[in-house]
Amino acid sequence: MTLATVLGGLFRVLERVERKAAYLRGKGYHGGTPREEARWAHDLLGSAPLLAIDSGGNVGPYTAELRRRTSGVEVHVFEPSAVNVARLKARFSADPAITINVFGDDVGCHT
Repeated sequence: MTLATVLGGLFRVLERVERKAAYLRGKGYHGGTPREEARWAHDLLGSAPLLAIDSGGNVGPYTAELRRRTSGVEVHVFEPSAVNVARLKARFSADPAITINVFGDDVGCHT
């Protein structure tokens, strides 16, 4: 058995674990990638959303996908981590349709 085969098998097992964990966190049976979740949201609404909330925005993969799919959507990102907030600001500072909202110890609203 090659290393590639072993790593491929390990990857498939970890992918199943990740999907199960997403389900247990309340993401339903989907719990997919930001691209899949943005597509499901669009399909559920039946049209492009005008406003979206990214709660626990991390470093912005879901926000970026929403903006990629729907250029007219306004996104409000909520993130408690100061490290991630700095990354979000660096990534999205030029986009006026994205508002970074800080919550937690560093309470306030920043764009």
